[in-house]
Amino acid sequence: MKWQVLSAALIILAGLSSVSASAPGGHQITVPTDIVPAMASAQQPSDRLPPSAAKTFGAVGVDLGSSRFLGSGSAFEYFALVKGSDLICVAAVDSGGRGQQMGCASMNTFGSYGLRSGARVGNSDRTEEAWLVVPNTTPLSLSNDASGNWVRKASNFFVKESN
Repeated sequence: MKWQVLSAALIILAGLSSVSASAPGGHQITVPTDIVPAMASAQQPSDRLPPSAAKTFGAVGVDLGSSRFLGSGSAFEYFALVKGSDLICVAAVDSGGRGQQMGCASMNTFGSYGLRSGARVGNSDRTEEAWLVVPNTTPLSLSNDASGNWVRKASNFFVKESN
């Protein structure tokens, strides 16, 4: 358990360092609903983290009541969460309901790049990446991705699998 909490904390720090600072079209992101509009509505049962993942990610201070299901790849389900007053996070949960990783970005610097994170699938060489962007935008980096393997799971959420 200590390893999982430490891993989640380290991934949060890594996520904070990988975000661009410019907002598209001058739009200032100030609240979580600017990024995940579903956070303006009541949390649905499908938005709740499984108990094991809730225990892991709750230990690093995210607001479990803010979780919203974003989409899934073949290996993980992804949830958006809020941490404190200025962080938006994406958590990856495996098929067993365990929290695998979480990355966070400041809402003030979420900008046109958004929040992108990846995880190794089990002990294989396969990875899965997730990318949350500002609604109604497509980051330039996505259109320049030579692999072209990004799959839109929601209006502002993409997943890519790699071998």
